[in-house]
Amino acid sequence: MKLGKVALAGAVALLHVNAFAQTKAETPRGPARPIGHSLTSPEDAKRIAELTAKETAKLKSGGGILEDEADSDHRTPTGHPKAIISMGAESRYAIVVEKLHHRLSVYENLQGKTTLVKRYRAITGKQLGDKERRGDLKTPEGLYFITGKKDGRGLPAKYGPAAFTLDFPNIYDNQKRKTGSGIWIHGVISSERILKAFDTEGCVALANNDLLDLAKYLEPYSTPVVITSEITTVANEVLLNQDKEQALKMIEGWRTAWEKSDFDAYSSYYSNDFSAAKMNKKAWLSLKSSLKERRGDSIQVNLTQPGIVAFEDQLLALFKQNYSSSETTDTGYKFLYMKWEGDRYRILSEKWIHIDTVEQLAQTKRSGSGKLSKR
Repeated sequence: MKLGKVALAGAVALLHVNAFAQTKAETPRGPARPIGHSLTSPEDAKRIAELTAKETAKLKSGGGILEDEADSDHRTPTGHPKAIISMGAESRYAIVVEKLHHRLSVYENLQGKTTLVKRYRAITGKQLGDKERRGDLKTPEGLYFITGKKDGRGLPAKYGPAAFTLDFPNIYDNQKRKTGSGIWIHGVISSERILKAFDTEGCVALANNDLLDLAKYLEPYSTPVVITSEITTVANEVLLNQDKEQALKMIEGWRTAWEKSDFDAYSSYYSNDFSAAKMNKKAWLSLKSSLKERRGDSIQVNLTQPGIVAFEDQLLALFKQNYSSSETTDTGYKFLYMKWEGDRYRILSEKWIHIDTVEQLAQTKRSGSGKLSKR
């Protein structure tokens, strides 16, 4: 059967439309539901409420003293922390702080498996709950990274031999309008202080010997720190693999769309509330488009295996990114701050740190002098 010119043109147009629709449908959307750590189920909420009430009663009665046997437990917990979706290529260790259980746990990436390697007693803020404002004496809950180390003469004696700084407030905290700063993991002025369950101004504190031992697990901008009331777990890490694969496919879809300058697909990965480098979503996309005009098809984006942590509606990915084009080449650590928005995760913000900065911090594990921040 022969087709006329009009019919043939229509058929070709239809093929183009169908091909476009198929491409759009195949754009990796990521997990079909929020994944990772959450305490929002009725059972979790009830248990946390009971634990909080119990600890609050202890504080009001003048108690809250930790007993040696109760909280120096080094037994392996039953299950894999749901907050740690993937350790990735850049993070050898991950930290989990459970405020209501007064413990800090270290997990290691051993041949692709997340394995508990150490646990320490830890104390947190004098007031229970998630930090909301400067001076409320609460320890923040969420996803953080070690950013540096303070020690020597510039560190007051009450912090012990050293303090490891955290990136509070981060992107998520700023969106929630949380205030404060100077949240650290530090030591204590005396061994008696570590016996008090809640005794800091918002930081996480360990016994001095434990802090010095912990130091070998901490790397700036590579070690994620999850702080929560109580971590949720799954019995078998295999159960997280599907979520992990979907999240990795989503990040790869984002990378591919960027590299190919497919701005329809690229834009779909970003939240309408996106902001980074003092640009909103519209300005960000305009910048990428103008770079494409100058650099043409020379853009290449390569990533290492992403590390992924998840907390409630938040999904945070870390990887080493190498970007090259006809004009420039650079390598650094990229952080994608994503948030669940109705039917999928979308990027709320990005942060990029040059590889030289990260490596210098990793070599020295020191931060510059300056004023100590109020909490």
